Amino acid sequence: MDYISREQFDKIVNNKSLIALDELVNAIESLGYSVAIEKKPQLTEKQKKYMTKAIFNNKEILEQLKEASSNQDYIKDDKEAIKIIREARNDG
Repeated sequence: MDYISREQFDKIVNNKSLIALDELVNAIESLGYSVAIEKKPQLTEKQKKYMTKAIFNNKEILEQLKEASSNQDYIKDDKEAIKIIREARNDG
């Protein structure tokens, strides 16, 4: 994983308190990465209502949601989350 120092970042964005998205892209590209950004499409209220109705009228989806909910393991604190992340990094 590459890092950029705070001083390097401040130099790229000229110590501004508000940073434009293109300035963030430039900062990432300065590390040698290619960046392409596009805005996520937003659903209209009509589309949201249609999707909600479609989901909650589909017995298979409801069963999958119920099964996923019952199988869900929750991380109870930050220390546990950090431990899991570290273990995942060591396995990879």
